[in-house]
Amino acid sequence: YRPEKTMTTAWNRKLREPGSGMETLDSSVRGRLAEYLELLETWNRAYNLTGIPREKWMERIVLESAAAAHSVPRKIPDGPWIDMGTGAGIPGIIVAVLEPEHEIHLVDSRAKRTDFLVHVKSRLNLQNTRIIRDRIENVADRIKTDLQPYVVAFARALAPMPSVLALACGVLASGGFLIVPGGGVDGKKIVLSEHQGCRWEILKVRDNLSGLKRTDSWVVMMKKGAMQ
Repeated sequence: YRPEKTMTTAWNRKLREPGSGMETLDSSVRGRLAEYLELLETWNRAYNLTGIPREKWMERIVLESAAAAHSVPRKIPDGPWIDMGTGAGIPGIIVAVLEPEHEIHLVDSRAKRTDFLVHVKSRLNLQNTRIIRDRIENVADRIKTDLQPYVVAFARALAPMPSVLALACGVLASGGFLIVPGGGVDGKKIVLSEHQGCRWEILKVRDNLSGLKRTDSWVVMMKKGAMQ
């Protein structure tokens, strides 16, 4: 991977700043992250891929996505990961950059977003990434034919929590993990609740990256199992 020489300088400086939470990463990883942000900035002007203000991209896109990646248990079964309703690739693209040994599928039904992601995948040479233009419900049906069950699912700003649980139930393997932002989760209502034939349990809330200050930026991890 070699980033465009004329691009990414400003974002690279931000990523290298002490206390950014990204300053200790390998320079090639920071280069990919910087180029992704540069591409998003360019495409966003034409296609409005994200409504997050640019001045908040470091926190709301980079750090929160990194927190999601870091929340995945280190010991998990082999299998692909999925970013459900990925939009502009948040958190999926950054997860793919930070976790190159894991295959991740970025799913969205909107053409302008998947076109952007195909371009990003090519420019960043993300060989561990697959872009799928489809609805999550259809992806669940395809698991019976041409896709494997997923062992990790990310869902950021996808739908109300009961809907997220129902969608994740259809795509996750038994024992898989669902990673969601913590701000929209009421643990008292979700712990051991049953949705669409699945049983869920909150395992932990984790948010230990420097630079994260928002109370709703915590990532909640839940384990899927069959109802008893």
